[in-house]
Amino acid sequence: MKYTICLLVSLLLTSCYKEISVGTDDQGEMVVINCISRSDSAITADISHSWLFSKKTVPGDLEGLDVRLWINGQARGKMNYSKGLYRSTVRPKTGDTVMISTYVDGKEVWARDVMPPKSVIKRVDMSRINAEDDQITYKITMTNDTSQIRYFFLLIRYNSNEGAGINYSFDPVFQLTNEEINGGLAQNKIMSFMGYPFTNRGMSGSEYTLTVKETALEFWLKIADYNRDVTVFSISEAYYKYILNNLANRSGTTLYGDFMELGLAEPRLTFTNVHGGLGLLACYQQHTVRIKVPKLK
Repeated sequence: MKYTICLLVSLLLTSCYKEISVGTDDQGEMVVINCISRSDSAITADISHSWLFSKKTVPGDLEGLDVRLWINGQARGKMNYSKGLYRSTVRPKTGDTVMISTYVDGKEVWARDVMPPKSVIKRVDMSRINAEDDQITYKITMTNDTSQIRYFFLLIRYNSNEGAGINYSFDPVFQLTNEEINGGLAQNKIMSFMGYPFTNRGMSGSEYTLTVKETALEFWLKIADYNRDVTVFSISEAYYKYILNNLANRSGTTLYGDFMELGLAEPRLTFTNVHGGLGLLACYQQHTVRIKVPKLK
């Protein structure tokens, strides 16, 4: 993933984040760090330069950097460059603070995030559709920690690559996210093939049952059984903010994005938690349950 700097934007960074202004007058390339870390995989990072869309060539990765990894403030060695990525052998655990730092042209660039706790899908109940109803209703019960604000992302797939068309409008937790993205422009209907983020605001108890619906084509349901992979991603706050920012600026996904494309709204500020550069270091865990959708008789 590369950053294309094509509009006059500013980067809004809250809490331990800072604000950077980026223009189209070629103020110089900025370092981009992209690292999406999960608990069951070793930490890897892509480090490159930002680039303007008008440039004919995309800059390659920055090789030969002294990239250091830190876990909970303790040095965990150098990340070695191989096949386009800086790689480590470290797998972070729940609650670990992950930090990557390096120097480019004598200036320090670093990013930090915390591995969130993992929520588990306890069960998935599916209502049987019939010839008069082209919707499948999913009731997804997941564990919930009410002691703190938690951030999530729900995705239902046909297979490992393609998402199902899901209506997220029926559960208030998704409506809260919708309002956070769109503000006064929020719509009631939330449709997505790519999943949707949410938080545990408004949830109570140690478990919560999400309600979503899939619009299915009756023709396909009559000729074959289908599997669905239901995944709840437990994501960090930084990852949540990054996803919301991208959704807000995407036309065809949100009303705000549609207004922006028409020139009736300003682009939302681009989120990054990389200090001295651009990009994202984000942590997540996931739990997936596979269910079978039987064909119609």
